[in-house]
Amino acid sequence: MTSVALLLCLIFIAVAYKQDAREGPKMSSAMWIPFIWIALAASRPLTSWLTPGVATAENFESALLQGNSAERNYMIILLVAGALLLLKRRDRISFYFKDNVYIYLLYFYALVSIVWSAYPGISAKRYIRLVGDIIMALLILSEDRENNALDHILRRCAIFLIPMSMLFVRFLTQYGIGYSRDGFRTWTGVTTNKNSLGMLCAFLGTYLIWRILKNWPRFNYVDSALLLMTLYLLWGSRSTTSLLVLLMGTALLILGGVFRGQTKKMNRWVLALLLFFGIMLVFGGSSFFSVFLKITAKDSSFTGRIPLWTDLLQIGIRNPLTGSGYASFWPSHAALMWRKYNFLPIQSHNGYIDVFLDLGLAGFALLLYWIIQTYRNILKDFERKLETSRLMLAFFIMVIFHNIMESTLIKPFNLLWMIFLLSSIVMVRKPESAESSL
Repeated sequence: MTSVALLLCLIFIAVAYKQDAREGPKMSSAMWIPFIWIALAASRPLTSWLTPGVATAENFESALLQGNSAERNYMIILLVAGALLLLKRRDRISFYFKDNVYIYLLYFYALVSIVWSAYPGISAKRYIRLVGDIIMALLILSEDRENNALDHILRRCAIFLIPMSMLFVRFLTQYGIGYSRDGFRTWTGVTTNKNSLGMLCAFLGTYLIWRILKNWPRFNYVDSALLLMTLYLLWGSRSTTSLLVLLMGTALLILGGVFRGQTKKMNRWVLALLLFFGIMLVFGGSSFFSVFLKITAKDSSFTGRIPLWTDLLQIGIRNPLTGSGYASFWPSHAALMWRKYNFLPIQSHNGYIDVFLDLGLAGFALLLYWIIQTYRNILKDFERKLETSRLMLAFFIMVIFHNIMESTLIKPFNLLWMIFLLSSIVMVRKPESAESSL
């Protein structure tokens, strides 16, 4: 039965890829590099695709302090290949400082913070990956039809990752099913944990809904099948935060269509949705959110998050201005947190707290400036009624909201950080080389 399921899964993927190639504009072969980068960032490390394993505290500590040489080698290959291709396109596009000052400033500050990091080697390695994310984002945006390139890559990811997650969950359970430390069975699919699976489904689900709305009333069987599988996996992941994020993204897409080009009305609705979903997240009470809390067995402290946040902030205020240095807080304090919390945290489960812990108030202020400027830029595109602006607006707000309960901001090699970058970068295409191709 497993062999039949595997065969059917591969056939579906092959047929869907063939349809995708037939429907969309022809992309350059260079797009396979950011596709591989994003697909791996959205799922699991390459070695984990080949060898299923059980996560332990020792594995976590090794990953935090040492990393994986095989993973590092293939990432270097991808990064170098991406950099060389981007170098060939240097006459096609420009990434000006004045248009992206918030990106330059935060990246520069993160680089400088390595100086006071307790683990400068780890910080430097992760910073290189952070630069790799910029390279991959610029590769996508430097395509002749950058909006179609992003659409193309996201669809490739959905076509591959969603059916494979179904296969792993239902048939290859040694890959797609995990167990918590309390012994509860959880769905992980092509990712490494239930929250990551929920995140993947929330964002790819929003993307698929955008495609269906964009092409309406024309019906696409592949997109519809992928969306149904995505919703099934999202429900099975039992990730309440991801379910709320998907609902928010869907609402933003619908409102973006209703108020197309009307930035003032859309801005009011964005603020209203953030307030509404924020209240549901924090003060669920007797609302329908309480049903989700019961289903997912979450307690009033959000599975231990609030006590964790309190402890982390008490440590962070010892060095409030500059923080511990980029990506160095958790290697320094993970063991201490693991002795107190049996779910073995390797992040704060809050992106804003993690930024504060690593980069201090200075880094947090730069991130806040980045968020404000990016939101303004997206609204400008929305006012011009660009079709992708509706998706970018939804994605951007979803990332901001998702980081209340999870941590992906300034985290290299991460799907949500890639989406954040693609929403943020302002790239100028040079007229004399706009039609060049690789």
